[in-house]
Amino acid sequence: PCVVSPYHHRLDWQIWFAAMGDYRTQPWLLHLVYKLLHADPEILGLLASDPFGGRRPRWIRADLYRYEFAPPVEDGWWRRRRLGPYLPPLSARDPSLQRIVESFGWPLLSSTTVSSPPCACSF
Repeated sequence: PCVVSPYHHRLDWQIWFAAMGDYRTQPWLLHLVYKLLHADPEILGLLASDPFGGRRPRWIRADLYRYEFAPPVEDGWWRRRRLGPYLPPLSARDPSLQRIVESFGWPLLSSTTVSSPPCACSF
């Protein structure tokens, strides 16, 4: 894969560090998920492309994987193995997510911000 040092893609880098601990100690990650659930255009602009196809996701979850370089004889750069769930499925109306948003004083977003139909997505 292409690597430019010492620069690292910030969002990828932060998610890599977040995966070393518990998602509950990463308020920025929960804020990111909250904004993705509301299809916030500024947050979607951080991504190379819209993973939701222009629709608002109904649920977002994250699974934890272990990545290793693939041997040169294999196609692709990586091998990965699922270790288990990292972030449970969350919806925009999840009470625990709403409490976190309120406790940090983040602006509450309307579930009607986006008029497109929702989709179920994971990352």
